[in-house]
Amino acid sequence: LDSNGDHKKTKAKNRPVLIYSDGSVITKTALIKDFGFQAITLYRNAMKINTSRVEEFLQKRYNHLPLGMRLWRDIAKVSKYGEKENQEFKCFLTFAFNLPLGDTIVVWK
Repeated sequence: LDSNGDHKKTKAKNRPVLIYSDGSVITKTALIKDFGFQAITLYRNAMKINTSRVEEFLQKRYNHLPLGMRLWRDIAKVSKYGEKENQEFKCFLTFAFNLPLGDTIVVWK
């Protein structure tokens, strides 16, 4: 609580599975362009909640895989709401065949 007794908004640090040696996050674009990852769209929908549910189901189904084979630490951490008119939400599968496994994979810059 802050000095007024209100709940403080905390800014939790994202803990990505793939990072550069300087601690910066490797983006999806860099994964594809620089490291040979591929991404396919598994699901798309105008309602974010529907896309979130599909993502949550897939993450639960494959959460037994070790980090490095899966790129999420916790299931369904994305916000569920926030539709805007004419907006499409997508659930992706991003993958590569040649990365080592581990808790956090560091790519040296």
